[in-house]
Amino acid sequence: MIQERFDLTMGLIREKGGAFPFLQRLLYVFDSTVLVFSYFNKPSRGNARANILAAYVVRSSQRLKGAKVLGYPSLLANLRETRHKHICVSVFITEVGTFTVLSDFDCEEIIGSLFSPEAPDDVPLFSHLFMNGELLSRERE
Repeated sequence: MIQERFDLTMGLIREKGGAFPFLQRLLYVFDSTVLVFSYFNKPSRGNARANILAAYVVRSSQRLKGAKVLGYPSLLANLRETRHKHICVSVFITEVGTFTVLSDFDCEEIIGSLFSPEAPDDVPLFSHLFMNGELLSRERE
């Protein structure tokens, strides 16, 4: 299930990620490096559109205090306009930075994306290690 979700998300990025030029960096490194991948596995109260929008509005305001993150203006506009009630948030932590991709759960539309050249302070709790595009351990699957 984890490998399939990773592959589905990468396919979406390949197909529709052109609106977010920084996603090309992820495509360049994803199959030649070790990365950490995490995602919401199903719609829930925590990933309701209103909750996701509120969280990213707060993060965007914190960004103004010094953090270098690309993509907030289009992400916030798209979150306000999307028809989806729940948002799938996928995070890729790589050697070149952290990529966050917000999509629908069917992986048919990228709602928005963010890029930070830094790694987060904490690795997401339910994250999975990938090497060269392949899941390293299926223990948590």
